[in-house]
Parts: sequence; structure tokens; C-alpha cells
Amino acid sequence: MKITNQSFFIPAELKPLALLAIKEIKTDACPYSIWAASQGVVLGKVLEEGMVGWRYCPRNDNKQNVVGLIFLGDRLLDDEILFRVLARYVQDGSYLDISASEGKWRWSFQNGQMFWEPYGLLIDQVQEKW
Repeated sequence: MKITNQSFFIPAELKPLALLAIKEIKTDACPYSIWAASQGVVLGKVLEEGMVGWRYCPRNDNKQNVVGLIFLGDRLLDDEILFRVLARYVQDGSYLDISASEGKWRWSFQNGQMFWEPYGLLIDQVQEKW
């Protein structure tokens, strides 16, 4: 999986709340979060440390706003859960274009919600998703 295009923004003042939100993801609803927790999410003191536990490295501007993400490795399969939790802290109009072995899609953010927008997926893969 890789991020092929993006416009992603979390204001610096919301980063502590975003970190608390991802620390509260329950492992029973998100089995792969057990791995993420073991990689530093629970122990992270700043959002950057918590995100690296999910294999995303936030890029900050000089005011410490998150202005983009770098994907660091293999997909955990629960990435969508992570971004649904973060959505309330992400600036409206933000998006991440994703390319993976199963196709391409966009995660877009509006009104505190994350939306999954498929393109380049087989129709039966889209039906399975919903």
C-alpha cells in the first residue's frame, strides 16, 4: 500500500486530542490494533509517536501542524478504523489517495467524518466493502 497523493492537515492544537483518540481504539473492535499498541501507540506521548505505531509518519510544518503523512510499511488492514477515529481532528477537504494490491481508493475528510471512495476496484470488491 502507498499514499499516491494527499492534502492532509491536523492543526497543532488538536494533536493531543487526536493522540488520545487513537489510544482509545478498542482491540476487540480492531484486532490489528493489538500490533499497533505493541509498537508504541499506547506509550506514545505525542501524535507522531502514536501514528508511527500504525505505520504512518506525520509531516509537520514549522508551526507543528500535520501537513501530510508518509506510510512506513505494510498495511495493517485496520487503517480505515484509524482514520475514522482521527477524522474529527482532520481539516475538512483533506484526503489521502491510496494504491494497494486490491486497487485504488481515496479516504476523504468532511465534517468530522472519513469517507471511503473507491476507484480502480473490481465491483465485487466494492460490494464486499459495504
